[in-house]
Amino acid sequence: MHFNENANRAQATDKSGDPQYSICFPKAKQGHHTLRKIMSNSTYGYVEQLIGEVIEIAEDHNLSEMSDHSEDAIPPPLSNQFEKPDKTEAIAAHYSRFRKARLE
Repeated sequence: MHFNENANRAQATDKSGDPQYSICFPKAKQGHHTLRKIMSNSTYGYVEQLIGEVIEIAEDHNLSEMSDHSEDAIPPPLSNQFEKPDKTEAIAAHYSRFRKARLE
């Protein structure tokens, strides 16, 4: 949402009305400079509107009823589907795999 609010910001200007730039020295240019536009300050007007809508929804619904049902909808982690190997065996297998590659 922040990007949508500030996507088309105008370039900042100085007191005389000239556009402002900053000078950057990227490594790819090997010492040569690049100019970048300095944009006007970001706006955060969407935050007040968003908070207002959240409060309105919270007042309309009983949150305790909603939280009772939300626990049922949370699935278990995907890692629960697999067997966990013994840590020492996994480390030993890892070392032996790379030792074989070095010996060949």
